[in-house]
Amino acid sequence: MRRALSIMWVAKVTVVVLFTISCLSVLKAGAEEQGELGIKLQSINFEGLSDSKAYASVFGYINTSPNGAIGFEIGTANIDDGYISGDFTPIEVNLKLRAKSRGETGFALDLGGGVSYNILSYTLYVDNVKVADENKNLVGWQAFVSGKYFFTPPRASFGIFAGAEIKYQWVDSFSEYGNKIDLSNTRFGIELGVMF
Repeated sequence: MRRALSIMWVAKVTVVVLFTISCLSVLKAGAEEQGELGIKLQSINFEGLSDSKAYASVFGYINTSPNGAIGFEIGTANIDDGYISGDFTPIEVNLKLRAKSRGETGFALDLGGGVSYNILSYTLYVDNVKVADENKNLVGWQAFVSGKYFFTPPRASFGIFAGAEIKYQWVDSFSEYGNKIDLSNTRFGIELGVMF
């Protein structure tokens, strides 16, 4: 039940973010490129957990200058590591700078960072006995670098890109029943999207 509520909540927030980005893009109707929308499929490695997990997110950016953009990312990862299980949902606001190559198709390198509001819905176990079933709201920050390849000309009204990203995210840790829970993480994976 909790997992279904978490997925519904992420879906609602995603709709709100995409609606906001589309409204902002209307305000910049005269620009060549207004922004980007896409998905990320990544591996996430939490500092306080033993192995990597799958992470999926949606993101959107609106250009603020020819080389700068502001955007949102909302993602989710499932945690299951013996003493803790649950869902981790980061909501990020990021700024990034982009260096582009010239030509009909090309590459871009993005460098950015931002702040995050992270929601953890979890169940905690001590000696295989459930001792807590709670939600935590945690603050964080992140820094990232990504490379993209554009499959369409830079001046096209609609472009497709693929890329790779590495991101470090610091998340406020907490202790419960003698267990320190640290969800700071490193992510690496692919991103696919469209420029509009």
